[in-house]
Amino acid sequence: MSERIRLVVVGDLSFVGDRLREAAAAAERETAGNDRLLLRLCVSYGARHEVHRITSPLHLENEGSGSAAPQWAALSKAEQHSSRRGSNTAMPICQQLRSALIQGKWTPDEHLSQLGTAFFMALQGGNCPLPDMLIRTSGEARLSDFLLCEVSEGCFFHFVPVLWPDVRPWHLLLCLLHRQLFSFAAVTRAAAVSRLIAPS
Repeated sequence: MSERIRLVVVGDLSFVGDRLREAAAAAERETAGNDRLLLRLCVSYGARHEVHRITSPLHLENEGSGSAAPQWAALSKAEQHSSRRGSNTAMPICQQLRSALIQGKWTPDEHLSQLGTAFFMALQGGNCPLPDMLIRTSGEARLSDFLLCEVSEGCFFHFVPVLWPDVRPWHLLLCLLHRQLFSFAAVTRAAAVSRLIAPS
């Protein structure tokens, strides 16, 4: 608490035990007012599962009516809590876009940005900026179903051949230096291409 670090647990906590779920909720409550650093802890998390959660009929704005009501009532309290995490805007906008396209009111790209914004805000980390860099430990050069949507564009990947407990400050420094060099090289290449294709 003295470091003013806020803890947010991300994932489907309906798959974990009551003690862990209660401990996570208590930690989130106790650190909710901290504003120096945000630590997101992923527990029972998968990006594809999160996409399914966002586009599920359980996330319709009107939870208490229609065919979604029996499904919602059948869920445990933990599942309802898990399903409510994040915004409920993505699914209605998906439906509106589909209906408008069928009726010929919109072109496919007119409201794509609106749909994309709603989708990202419905993610459990939607209130956080998209990551600039993703560091994968253990030497595995793959994402393993982690933050697939958040890192889809503009994120730099760095893979380090050590396990997470063995990561040292110099590993992080190396990642930052690598990103800076890569960014400089990308800007240089873009400038060179622009000069080549610029009209004389």
